[in-house]
Amino acid sequence: MSSETVLKDARKAGISNATLRRAKGSLEIQAKKSGFGQAGEWVWGLPEALRCSPFPKGDQENTMSALAVDDHLSEETASG
Repeated sequence: MSSETVLKDARKAGISNATLRRAKGSLEIQAKKSGFGQAGEWVWGLPEALRCSPFPKGDQENTMSALAVDDHLSEETASG
């Protein structure tokens, strides 16, 4: 997200620059220059370790369904 947008939205929400700067440090937000020269802009983003991914670390692949034969909710175990 562009730093300009972050600053503008923070001002609208009544957040001071000092508070925003402290939050940026606490959350380890990374500021990077996107683009070159005058056309470039500063953007803020989460560090790689905090970004969401489709497969979070430690997540287990779900290969069972409620209708699978060896699932704990199968008909055999539900009736008895």
